[in-house]
Amino acid sequence: MFLTRLHATIASAVLIPFALLYGSCSDPAEMTDVGDAPVEEEEVPETDDDDDAVVEGPIRIAGSVKAVDRDTGLELSPEDYASRAGMIVVYLLENANDISQVVDKRTLTEPGTWEFTEVESEVPLYLSAVVDDGSLIIGAHSIQRHYAFNPLVAAGGAIEGIEIVIDLPGGWADASGPEPGGDGNGAIGDDDDDAGVGDDDDTVIADDDDSLADDDDSLASDDDDTVSSNDDDATEEEDLIPDPTIISGTASTDSLANSSIVVTTNSADMTEGPWGYVTLSEFGPFELSVANSRGATALLAYHDTDGNGLFEPSDTIGTATGNPFTLGEGHIGGASIPIPGDDGASAPTPATYVPVTGEVIFGGFNPAGDILVYASHATVDGPTYSGVTLQGPGPFALVTPPDASSVLVWAVFDANGDGAYDVSVDPFASHGPVEIIDGGTTGIVLDLGGGSASGTISGLVMYQGGVEPEDMLYIALSEDEPELGSEPAQSIVVSNPSFPVLYSFSDIESGTWWVTSYLDVGGNSPPADNPGGAPEDVVGGSPVILLSPGETDTSNNFTMGGV
Repeated sequence: MFLTRLHATIASAVLIPFALLYGSCSDPAEMTDVGDAPVEEEEVPETDDDDDAVVEGPIRIAGSVKAVDRDTGLELSPEDYASRAGMIVVYLLENANDISQVVDKRTLTEPGTWEFTEVESEVPLYLSAVVDDGSLIIGAHSIQRHYAFNPLVAAGGAIEGIEIVIDLPGGWADASGPEPGGDGNGAIGDDDDDAGVGDDDDTVIADDDDSLADDDDSLASDDDDTVSSNDDDATEEEDLIPDPTIISGTASTDSLANSSIVVTTNSADMTEGPWGYVTLSEFGPFELSVANSRGATALLAYHDTDGNGLFEPSDTIGTATGNPFTLGEGHIGGASIPIPGDDGASAPTPATYVPVTGEVIFGGFNPAGDILVYASHATVDGPTYSGVTLQGPGPFALVTPPDASSVLVWAVFDANGDGAYDVSVDPFASHGPVEIIDGGTTGIVLDLGGGSASGTISGLVMYQGGVEPEDMLYIALSEDEPELGSEPAQSIVVSNPSFPVLYSFSDIESGTWWVTSYLDVGGNSPPADNPGGAPEDVVGGSPVILLSPGETDTSNNFTMGGV
């Protein structure tokens, strides 16, 4: 009996005059619009205390590179890595396959951590790591691995914990690289079966104390017949048509910093190579050689513009005047390679961004997926200004340039979590294309379908005692556990009830709810006049109800009075 009276006290206390109760119910039309006031840049919320807060402006992207053995999958120790590869460059690119157009980059001497601290881009960015084979030239011979979840959107908060794994095959590269001026014997990108000791140029041979040409004892000890076969006629022929051909010349510039230069030999049409190279400490004369079996060669010179010790497609490149050069007709001198200077153009100033805010509605939301929201130009496939991932229906905030036109704001429910919009599978909604007004655009509603995100709670109230015509039944829905002084969100009044009584509350947001009932026996002690209830009155209530977005929960039956 004590428990019954306690329930009566709790339940009746929440049943205040129903004119007030109905007035307190949530009305979507009265909800605060997240875009009622333009958001000034200095008012953007910080993310120190809330990782999900949207950041408008430059963001931080950070992660690490790990090297593993391709055959075993085991991570390489620093010593193993140093014996198998060279430096690593982590690139932020607008085009995943074009490392000549670099947004930003970080150079590592070995696998480890990296970060970009001030990233701001109107288009999605691609993250890649490229490993040098020790040749100091980044190119087709290098190993490149893309981040698995490209592209990245430079808006919405910091992106951290990115890991890029580079698998190195056994014997892929010697960290020392080929000898300067080499022509293929272990040189970068060499896939020519003819490239061997016989194809090595004079520079390689001269720099190698163990080479056959510089070691008379070794040469003599190989085979006396071989030595005796080098008669005067053969020597004359070699003098007339030297092999390899030595090419010399000068690399110059108008205004670039006087720093490291690399000169390479390549196929005449530039589609293959480099076959060999020589590194210069500054602009000036160079000399390298190419095997006559190549037929012809073209020369390139790279300027290490960023000073990271690697020569990349993004560095300034010059081609030799007179390319290509014919081989086998004698040594070539006077080759000139001008490298274009700095044109003095200044980097573009990043655009000032303005907010685009609104709300996503989705009655069919499933926590197994994510809601992706983007602002892009004209179409879904257009350049993306910004994007954000929501963990459920609700408000969003994006950014665009202040003068952007034909902006499409769109949302998709990524049901399988692959980070992409699967057409005809994932629910989709859009707004626009529209022009962005001064100060930003607010109040956008994107409805992904499935009805309202609000749900329904219903069930039966049962009572086995007698009922008189004067009796009144009060049923209340509370968002918080009922207690004295609490206020229900919705309520129902039934006069002369006939049990079981069916109740239903609709337009309920997802979350935790309770249903309580109070039978005013005789109709003389309504909750408004007597919050504690009379001794003869009867109460009851449901267990806690967990309502998902858009759910219709009809299972909330309970008996009053504990009978």
